[in-house]
Order: sequence, then structure tokens, then C-alpha cells
Amino acid sequence: MTTSEQISEICDAIAREFKVSPIVAARRALDLRLIDQPRFFAFYRAYQNDERRKAAKTKGGGDFYNNQNVRLGKRFARAVMLAAKEGRLLYREAYSLTGLQGMTFDKYAKELNISL
Repeated sequence: MTTSEQISEICDAIAREFKVSPIVAARRALDLRLIDQPRFFAFYRAYQNDERRKAAKTKGGGDFYNNQNVRLGKRFARAVMLAAKEGRLLYREAYSLTGLQGMTFDKYAKELNISL
């Protein structure tokens, strides 16, 4: 007999190996009849209530616009955006050069203090 804790450890190991979530690993074990439904749902409830998982989920990610400063460089981005604003460059070309489009392009321009 496997305990809920053992199922959790096994599913975590399988999840790391196959790069899926532990829930997917447990569900596959259920589908293959390696565990029964009560054990799966006990694992599922424990997983949902796991404080470590909740804490990891609430961590913030990176800032998209700060990443653009590194990816494009502020100087290049400003030059492209000013050229588009002044009509020396089509917006279609500016979008292509920066990899940004529409509202994302406009918001990034505002981040750089350029009003379009």
C-alpha cells in the first residue's frame, strides 16, 4: 500500500522527469489503474492545499517593458519610435523592427516618454 505522501513523492519525481505537473502524473497513474480514485483525489486535495505551491505561484515575474529595454536597447527603440512619429518610417516597419505591435508599441513608447 502506498501512502498519500509516497504518491506525492512519486508524482513529483515523474513530473520532473517528463516536465509535466504532478497532477498530470497522478492523473496518468489513475488512468493506468496504478492508483485508485480515492487516493488520486486525496492527492489532488493535498496538492491544491500545498502552501509551498501557493507561495511559488504568487511570486512575481519579470517586467515586459524592462525586458524590451535590454532586448532592443533604449537608444534604438527611441530612434525607431521617433522616426515613426515623425513620418520618416512607416509604423508597419517600426513594428517589424521592434517586434512590438499596436497598443504594446504605444505603451512602450509611453514608457520611453515618447508621445505618439
